[in-house]
Amino acid sequence: MSFVKIDEFSARYSGPAVDDHTMDVSVLGPALLGMGEIFREAYSVISPMDDSFPTVKVQEVRPGSFEVALGVDLSLIEEAVNLFTGNRSTALANAAGIGGGIVALVTLAISMFKREAATGRRPSRDELVTELGDELLAQHVEDLRNRRNFRQNVGRVVKPLTEDGIEEVTFFDKQGADLVSVSETEAEKITEFEPMLQPIVRYEDAVVEIGTPQISKPLKRKWGLLHTQYGSINAALLDTDFADEVVDSKVSFATGKRFTAKLRVEESPVEDGAEPSRSFEIVEIEPLVEGEQSSMFFAD
Repeated sequence: MSFVKIDEFSARYSGPAVDDHTMDVSVLGPALLGMGEIFREAYSVISPMDDSFPTVKVQEVRPGSFEVALGVDLSLIEEAVNLFTGNRSTALANAAGIGGGIVALVTLAISMFKREAATGRRPSRDELVTELGDELLAQHVEDLRNRRNFRQNVGRVVKPLTEDGIEEVTFFDKQGADLVSVSETEAEKITEFEPMLQPIVRYEDAVVEIGTPQISKPLKRKWGLLHTQYGSINAALLDTDFADEVVDSKVSFATGKRFTAKLRVEESPVEDGAEPSRSFEIVEIEPLVEGEQSSMFFAD
């Protein structure tokens, strides 16, 4: 298999133990292996259906504090561009280099993990989108952060800082710009941190069909809905005005009749990128205006 170098970065460990060359290689070795695993995990987030994988290779060991220059190699680089939303994808990938995208993803996820370990608070998806300026990039960062293998290998990368005499590790891009750094104190919190994956709540506007109406007890039993994205779902009804109309027989539930709804979706993240569990509530719902009706699911 032939590989093409797609980018470079460097990791620098600094402190008295490396100044006087007493850093234990049994500590450093797992840290370097951890870096390789982190990039494999990141690539599987970007291109989950691709059999290719990146390899992180040591190119140079620089004097002074212990600094390793590394190259990211990949067999098929075309798959790596799907990091940003919409038309920004190719432009940004070309501007930064495709590997620059994956290095950015890794260091942003490490920064997010570091912040959560320090504060105990996890930023919401909306906060991430606002901070990063791109919805798909925010999704990739969050997906990578959710993976146990990623967190464990970040722990391996920063583990040398829990030893005496090593004070900081810093990642740099190939131009030498500082991407993310971790201190001794932050490393201790990262290695000890066991995250609680908090549910994510969002509100979505949707057009649905009602498969199972609850006519006698509309607010006490869950409604069966047909949703274009989620398929068949069950949702509790919170719209009291609609419930009153149902009880008064003012709503038709003919097959193929569609409704506009505002749904509250609570999504519980799970480990390692598996499909999250979801619960649904109908905040508002009303029949779709006449003339716009055509079945999403039962068309001829």
